Amino acid sequence: MKIARIKLHMVNVPERHWWWSDDAYGQPLHQRAEHGIAEVETDEGLIGLTQIERFTPMATIEEAFSSWLGQDVLQVNLARGGSALVGSFEQVVLDLRGQALGVPIWQLLGGKLRDWIPVTQCTGYKTPEHTAEDAQWGWERGFRVYKMKCIHGEENAEERIRYIVDRVEAIHRVLPEMPVRPDIRWRLEEVWVVQELVRRLEGHAIDCLESPIAKGAAGGSFSEWRRLRHCIELPVGDHVSGAEDLIRRFQAEALDCAIAGG
Repeated sequence: MKIARIKLHMVNVPERHWWWSDDAYGQPLHQRAEHGIAEVETDEGLIGLTQIERFTPMATIEEAFSSWLGQDVLQVNLARGGSALVGSFEQVVLDLRGQALGVPIWQLLGGKLRDWIPVTQCTGYKTPEHTAEDAQWGWERGFRVYKMKCIHGEENAEERIRYIVDRVEAIHRVLPEMPVRPDIRWRLEEVWVVQELVRRLEGHAIDCLESPIAKGAAGGSFSEWRRLRHCIELPVGDHVSGAEDLIRRFQAEALDCAIAGG
């Protein structure tokens, strides 16, 4: 069953007002960019879908599609990689295999881990007032954790702590039971700053602290991440770049939560 045709759709879904950032902070370029959706059809008439990441050059997309054409989706060995846009290719191959075999993708990946997946509401930079309004909107639609990007132009530790605390407090004045996940994007930098943030957040429902200190703290050995985990009670999460990175951090006792794929 070979790939016979590929059609690319470029999409840009209209935003809900202030869904990411409000007028005080403005929408970043990556939230205004188009995404690609590839519709991939086999010679037997099955159609699979996959995402093409934003900002991918058109020349790269065309090269990838050329390499996909003619490949047998039931025979290609995904473990070997080698395809251009390997993540997008793997996604559509699994979609088509599942359709051909009549099974959900989780059966192709070793089995089902859970029946449902909790999803956080995720947003960008807002004033505390608009943060609370956005959290209320999400709560009314079923979201039970609010993840928010934190620290934009704040120049010193006190301003950065204050920005996070003000937004958490604004949410919990209207939704005290909604856990918040501050995505700090490594900008508190040092352990003592995070300790002070945690002290001020005492009594608030916090899901975890995402990416609180600099990735390269202590020369990238993760010793500062381990020290942070041992001196605060809130869970610590961060992005991992692959299996090796995840194993190194696990061995270093550097994380409670790992964010894969980004």
